[in-house]
Amino acid sequence: MFQPQYFGTYDSDGTFDPRMAYETVRAASEFLTSGEFRDPWTKDELVPRNVSMPLLVAHSFGTYAAMCALISGLTFDRVAMFSPMLRLGCHSREDGLVLDLYRHAERIATVYPFTHRSPGVSDLVRFFTEDRVTWPIPSLTGGGHRPAFGVFAGGSDESLNAKRALEASRTMIEDTFGGELDVALIVPGGMHGVDTLLENDNDGIIGGFLEERS
Repeated sequence: MFQPQYFGTYDSDGTFDPRMAYETVRAASEFLTSGEFRDPWTKDELVPRNVSMPLLVAHSFGTYAAMCALISGLTFDRVAMFSPMLRLGCHSREDGLVLDLYRHAERIATVYPFTHRSPGVSDLVRFFTEDRVTWPIPSLTGGGHRPAFGVFAGGSDESLNAKRALEASRTMIEDTFGGELDVALIVPGGMHGVDTLLENDNDGIIGGFLEERS
């Protein structure tokens, strides 16, 4: 597992500015595709170039970063997105976000002062409510590797309108990669957390998608 830290968190440089999500993913992806990610003992390349990896999993605003990763040279067989938010800024409300963003930003700034270096509550709120964030993903229809996409949202999610989130995700994925969305599911009883979506996956649809062998 490769799990980089976002810029502005823990020991990384910078501030925890949502604009840096793409930059973090870009930098990590360039490192992974450079051939320099090696076993320190055997010196073997851990992520061979031009090889598709089995699964990419993303949650909430991390789904935006995951989509950014797909233009950086990394390829995956399957992409699982939980509680998806594929666009940021003023578009987030259109795509189903119902979270109280001011309270959320205030919580980040006050609860995590040592692990998340916030640029300030007002800047965070402005980013999520006013800024017109450019989605940095060109259309990839008609060429290149297309992963299978599974998008899952909770029917009881208090932060996200599940129906609107799935429809927005469907439109963006299909417009960018072509073809139809492979799996889309609203999980009755599921909330925003991945654990609640898995716990309420009574028909095993999510589990089947995650365990599928290409």
